[in-house]
Amino acid sequence: MAYIAPVLLAAALALLAYMLTFIFQSYRSSLDFEAFARANNCQPPVLSRGYLPLGLDRFYKILTFKGTDFLEDFIFARFKSKGRWTVITPAFGRTFTVLTAEPRNIQAILSTQFADFGVGKRRYQQFGPLLGYGIFTADGPMWEHSRAILRPQFSSKQVNDLQVAEKHLQRLFEALPVTSDDGWTEGTDLAPLFLRFMLDLATEWLFGTSIDSQLAALANVQSSNCSIDANEAERPLSHLGQLERSFDSAFSTAQRTIAWRVRMQGLYWLIDSRKFRSACSLLHTWADHFVREALKAKKANNNDDDQQKPASTPSGPLNGTATPQADANPKYSVLASMLTQTSDPILLRAQSLSLLLASRDTTSRLLSFVFLELSRHPEIYATFRSHVLATFGPDP
Repeated sequence: MAYIAPVLLAAALALLAYMLTFIFQSYRSSLDFEAFARANNCQPPVLSRGYLPLGLDRFYKILTFKGTDFLEDFIFARFKSKGRWTVITPAFGRTFTVLTAEPRNIQAILSTQFADFGVGKRRYQQFGPLLGYGIFTADGPMWEHSRAILRPQFSSKQVNDLQVAEKHLQRLFEALPVTSDDGWTEGTDLAPLFLRFMLDLATEWLFGTSIDSQLAALANVQSSNCSIDANEAERPLSHLGQLERSFDSAFSTAQRTIAWRVRMQGLYWLIDSRKFRSACSLLHTWADHFVREALKAKKANNNDDDQQKPASTPSGPLNGTATPQADANPKYSVLASMLTQTSDPILLRAQSLSLLLASRDTTSRLLSFVFLELSRHPEIYATFRSHVLATFGPDP
């Protein structure tokens, strides 16, 4: 009994210290928030109160959410209930959270007043095990450096190159189950096909080599591109189970876990597992493989340039032998292009995985939504189809 009192006293003091810190941070954040609102002539947001202190009831609803679309069924429902596009609500582990879908606010955050906002250190803490310091987890000068690296990759010349997209589109067509004699399909879940389509397209665009998940799913075997020779990797893959050897599975595992870490807010560190770390390790190993190969190719090209003859040396046939010419249309990859900006392998991996995370789900879900709407509006589908047939013809 003599030892219980000091333990209880220490616990009480720790709780008191936390409460005082929270109150001080709340007061300071409120002052900063009010000063920012006055400086930008902002209207006061609608307060969405909870039933329990510290936003505990909202935190519980987030954890137990069973809907199909978190933004639609949870966030949008809050806007709808208040009749406003900007609300403020108590948040567990912090003073408050501002939720907004107001177009002018979004424009200010993402464009006109971008420097006034940041992602904060918690974004890195939640996403860091997979992405490291990439463009989606960095702030300030680090973000500006990331933007300088990635911005050239989105030139119209690269984005409008449809040859790679056509290849993976044909593989998507092959994956569609034919259920009638005339070649048409019946009801088919397109969502997983679009996910694999975008994963294959994104990996080829980023690394110059596709993961070929569509082909792997067709053959019901693992794609040869999904596994890396352990002798080439800096760490072996033997510690991963067979399921985690699948790139697509590891990517989905990491993505789902990060989504839960975001939901947990300040308690993100509770969402961690060996499976999550193994998935991140596989994705890192896979990306590191291509980073090393790209760095080797860059070094080899630099050595070749150093060994070339002076520019005054005539080009063309010499003594009956044609001078070797470089490929006029070398295969493009974001990774190879980023090497003109940095040779840091960790940064290259972080930026590559950040783009991969952003490119797969967003575009695949957009495609799913478009086809859902076309199925609901057959007259619009007929118009689009007639234009496609008139422009490109019926043959692939």
